[in-house]
Amino acid sequence: MAKIGIVGVGNIGGALAHSLLSEPNLQLYLYDVKISMAKGKAKDLRQAAVISGHGPTAVYAANDVKDLKECDVVVVIAGLARQPGMDRRALLHANAEIVSGVATALKGTEATVVVVTNPVDTMTYLMTRLLDLPFGRVVGMASVLDEGRFCSAIAKILNVDASSLTACVVGAHNDSMVPLISSIRWGGLPLSPDQVDRLVIGGVIEQTRRGGANIVQLLGSGSAYYGPAEAVKRMVLAITRDENRLVRCSVVLQGEYAGVTDLSCGTPVVLGCQGVKEIVEYPMSPEEFSLFQRSVDSLKDERALIQTYLDASIAMGPVEMVSGGVGNAKV
Repeated sequence: MAKIGIVGVGNIGGALAHSLLSEPNLQLYLYDVKISMAKGKAKDLRQAAVISGHGPTAVYAANDVKDLKECDVVVVIAGLARQPGMDRRALLHANAEIVSGVATALKGTEATVVVVTNPVDTMTYLMTRLLDLPFGRVVGMASVLDEGRFCSAIAKILNVDASSLTACVVGAHNDSMVPLISSIRWGGLPLSPDQVDRLVIGGVIEQTRRGGANIVQLLGSGSAYYGPAEAVKRMVLAITRDENRLVRCSVVLQGEYAGVTDLSCGTPVVLGCQGVKEIVEYPMSPEEFSLFQRSVDSLKDERALIQTYLDASIAMGPVEMVSGGVGNAKV
C-alpha cells in the first residue's frame, strides 16, 4: 500500500487527490496551511470514493508537513500564485521561502519528492539541494504537462488523433522552453515535410509555450489545474508502480547535454521506484540545441537568486504556505 502525501490541496492538489481515488493500493495524506481545508477535502473525497464505487479509500488529513515524512511519495504544490504587478523575482523569493520551509519539515524523509511549485525548475533545484537525498529522489513536474500541451496543439493543427502522437519538450518551464519539432511521431512515424510546414505556420511552438498563460487569460482568475494534476498523477504512478517509464520531467542535470550541471530543467528521464533512474539525452538538431542552451541560460539567474536559501544552514522559519497555490499563474 503506497502512501502519497500532498502538500497544498487547492485546485491542483484537490484535482490530483480526486484523480488518484480510482487507483488501488494507495493511501492519500493531505496537508494544507488551512488545516480545516485539508480535513474537509479528505472527508469529501472519502464520500466521493464510496459513491463512485472506489471506496472506502484511505484519505487522511495531516496536521503538519512532518506527518508526511513516512510517505513513499510527497507532492509539493504549496506556494504563492503570481499576483498583479508582482515580478518574477518577488515570486521566486516568496516561493523559495515556502519550499525551504517544506524541505526543513521533510528533512530525513526517504520519500520521492515531486515538486510542482513554480518556478518549478528552480524550486526543484532548491528542494534537491536542501533535502540532500540520493540522486533522482527529487523531480519536478513541468515537461509532462508541456508535452501534453504540445501534442494537443499538434493534433488541432494537423487534425489528427492526439493519443497517437508523441513529442518531447526540453529546457526550462517558461517562455524559453523548447518543443522539439524533430521529436514528433504520429503512430510511431515521423511527420512529412508538409506536416512540419503546417505546424510551423500554425505557430505550434508559440502555442505550446503560451499554453498556461492562455488558460489563465480565459479563466480570468486562477490557473490550469486539471492538466497539471493529470501530469503529476502520471509521475506518481510511474514511481509507485516502478514502471521505468520514459517521462519528461525537471531534474538536476549531471553533465548531460554538453556539460550542463548543477541546474534543474526539463529532460526525458526513466522514472520508477525511488524516482529518476536515468537521465536520457534527447537528440536535437543544431538549431534546437542552440535554443536549449538559451533556455538553460535563462535559469542561471534564478539559481543565483536563491543562493541565500542554500547558504543558510538553519530553517527559514515556520512553514507558511498559501492554500492551494502554485508558484506561477502560468502553470
